[in-house]
Amino acid sequence: MAVLIPRDGVRACDGMPLEVFFPPPGGGSRSTAKARAICSGCPVREECLAEAMSFRADQQYGVSGGKTARTRQKLLRAADPRPDPGDPL
Repeated sequence: MAVLIPRDGVRACDGMPLEVFFPPPGGGSRSTAKARAICSGCPVREECLAEAMSFRADQQYGVSGGKTARTRQKLLRAADPRPDPGDPL
C-alpha cells in the first residue's frame, strides 16, 4: 500500500534537483550526504521512508526518507528473510 505524501511544499526536497537524491551509480557516501542532510530535517521524512519501503528491495533507488537505497534494501531483507523474486540467485 502506497503512502501519500503531501505535495504542497512541506517537503524539504521541494525545488531541489533530482540529481541530489538520485546520484550517478558508484558515487559513494559523499554523493548522498547532501540528500541525507536535507531529509534529516524534513517534516515528512517518516512518511517518505514508509512510501519508499513499500517497494521491493530490487526496486530501491536513490535517497528517500533519509536512507540510501542500500540501507533500505538491508532493512527490507532483514524484515523478510524470504528470497526477493527480483534478486538473482
